[in-house]
Amino acid sequence: MKNIAYVVLARDARDPVCMMQKCSISETPMTDTARLSAFIDRLWDEAVTPALVDYIRIPNKSPAFDPDWAAHGHMDAATELLADWARARIGALPGATLEVVRLEGRTPVILIEVPGAVDDTVLLY
Repeated sequence: MKNIAYVVLARDARDPVCMMQKCSISETPMTDTARLSAFIDRLWDEAVTPALVDYIRIPNKSPAFDPDWAAHGHMDAATELLADWARARIGALPGATLEVVRLEGRTPVILIEVPGAVDDTVLLY
């Protein structure tokens, strides 16, 4: 069985949106850790941290601390912010889908499905 890795590649040196490229591990040069580290640092600075700052600004609370959470709408605002952020990035993953699942009286869940190369299912929560 051939080991497969997904390598994150920037479209250009300044673009925080990444593409995925499938390649075998034996073909993957993993020695340029300084360049990879710089890319990850830039990605966090340009794409992740600003989204987290926007998320923290929403006065969203767990239903245990805000019994009227649904009426206040903060949970919906936080969910849409994160879903929009993820939608802008999953296009780089072939076949990936995003769905916001809402059940009456329950907090929403963002479900992202990414088809894999094996028949097993992996759930990250």
